[in-house]
Amino acid sequence: RRQWFQINEACHWLSPTAPKWSSHLYDNVVPIEVPLLEQYFVLFDATFANWLFSIILRPKLINQYNDQGPNEFWCQAAKSWDNTRPGCYFVPVVSTHEDTRQIMRNEEFKAEGVESRRVYREDSITGRWVEDGLKWRNLIGFGKDLHEIEQVCRLEFSLNAADSFELQACATRAGKLQREGFEEGDDTLQLIVNELNKSKTIQSGETSTLNLDEDMKMLNNAKSRLEEHLREVRALT
Repeated sequence: RRQWFQINEACHWLSPTAPKWSSHLYDNVVPIEVPLLEQYFVLFDATFANWLFSIILRPKLINQYNDQGPNEFWCQAAKSWDNTRPGCYFVPVVSTHEDTRQIMRNEEFKAEGVESRRVYREDSITGRWVEDGLKWRNLIGFGKDLHEIEQVCRLEFSLNAADSFELQACATRAGKLQREGFEEGDDTLQLIVNELNKSKTIQSGETSTLNLDEDMKMLNNAKSRLEEHLREVRALT
């Protein structure tokens, strides 16, 4: 199994031995709200994407040789942006992926992936988002097929064989996705402020660098955009 997330492989959904629940979701193109969506083909809300990129494309985070990392947390970031809407929908439609196998999955590639994910996990803002999606990542990862994902979900949430199974219910419980309107509890804005204050402390103690200045500029932009957007969301709820 080449892919880490086999849930994205159409062959499992189209198999004659696929679970009944997956056949229903696929035949009716039922979207599933999930706490993690792998990078492949993703549609973003443009205003959210603009805000997200101002956080994750800071100089301190992008000096990597591997693009692994952002897909571990952009669904959680979307909930921080607007928790009145689903962060990510997984939509069971088929697209052709012409995998030319040009990426050499050698030890160097693996090490670069580990380093890229480490950088995002250790950042005070993106690291919290990664943590929020970790349970779902472990439930569906490690090359599990649909039957194995169901088995792990049943074990994790104490469902016996007689209980009906819904992938959405498993994703909701694993990612704590249930929302009842707008909530004030998210701490992303405060995390951005904290990171800005940390940068200001570093800046005052030594000669300012171009990278640090750019980091602060992008964080200030992210702070202003989030404050404005949260005011708009509150006004609508």
